[in-house]
Amino acid sequence: MTAESYSLADRGERTRVEVGGKKLRPCGTYAAFQRHQKRDEEPCEACTTAARLWRLYTSARKRYWDRKSAEASHEELEALLGEMLTREIDYRVLERRSDTPQPPGRRWTVYRFDFENGQQYVGITQRSARAREAEHVSGDKRLTGGSARISELVACGIKYDLFTLATDLTEGEAYKLEREEIG
Repeated sequence: MTAESYSLADRGERTRVEVGGKKLRPCGTYAAFQRHQKRDEEPCEACTTAARLWRLYTSARKRYWDRKSAEASHEELEALLGEMLTREIDYRVLERRSDTPQPPGRRWTVYRFDFENGQQYVGITQRSARAREAEHVSGDKRLTGGSARISELVACGIKYDLFTLATDLTEGEAYKLEREEIG
């Protein structure tokens, strides 16, 4: 598939393979691991790795939300959120197939919020960093992807600076830089 023939309709299907008339997630994803199990097959190494990373992510996510509902300290929540984001990135990077075509013009930006209390937030977007800032500050979970942390800090009156760390990156480059910045 050439860049010219890549349509928006293909974007949602680029990580699926057609098997017997059905489009399925390829090996190296948690969905493929589940498919191996359902068919009583021995999962391949890529699917086993994906399942391990997915379980690490979901357990980190559960710990974060359990502690948040128990009103844990801000420092503990920060540490758990960092672990959860790292685990999610580990899984998403593994899941993304290196041979899948990227649509032309689909470029990414990495940005960082530096709050005056010393906290930081690093994110990626396909829009400008300023447009993404407006979405975060709005607090609308449909726009922020559930990252209400920034909205909470802004609502408390904590001042921040927005920095654009890099622009015109591929998705893989953006995820890598985001992970490096998160630390």
